[in-house]
Amino acid sequence: MSVDASPIPTEVWGFVQTYLESVVELEGLLFLHRSAELECTAEMLALHLYVSAPEAEIVLKALADRGLLAVKQERVPVYRYGPRTANLAHLTDQLSNVYKERLIPLTRLIHSRTRTAAQKFADAFRLKGSP
Repeated sequence: MSVDASPIPTEVWGFVQTYLESVVELEGLLFLHRSAELECTAEMLALHLYVSAPEAEIVLKALADRGLLAVKQERVPVYRYGPRTANLAHLTDQLSNVYKERLIPLTRLIHSRTRTAAQKFADAFRLKGSP
């Protein structure tokens, strides 16, 4: 895996900004993208990503709500890669390629988005005149 420092393509940058809120979501999406026929429960994803089953369920539900995964409601929800549109499928393919070549810039992009949101939240509580 390379750590190329060249910029992330604009369409992938926009996709990440719009559809992914964490590196765990990135990893979950790409895991199911690579295993397109796999039907995955939260327990299965949790084992793969080394997170708790409740956290994996939140990730799977969020990705499904954004149109990136298909969900089948059974005793426990079962998810699989299934983008709602051809464009989302194309962008996920592009994301997968960027991940292989520009992992560090990609994760920095996601982390910077998280930091920005956290800073805005913190700023909302800052008192006027406070440093």
